[in-house]
Amino acid sequence: MRTILIMLSALGAAILVLNLLKSWQRRRADQRGETVHDGISVIHLISVVVGLAVFFLGALWLESNSAPP
Repeated sequence: MRTILIMLSALGAAILVLNLLKSWQRRRADQRGETVHDGISVIHLISVVVGLAVFFLGALWLESNSAPP
């Protein structure tokens, strides 16, 4: 059960970071009078890296507290 919660929290963190960064990008573009291009951008890559980092840190944290086989 704990493994599932950690994996879901990593997924949730990635989605949250993506949404926050995309909304920040849209606000900045609106302030400058630019249009936002939909597609894969640096913001998407940053959110993927953050999601993977949270996932692997969670997995390491989970395994550090486990008993030996």
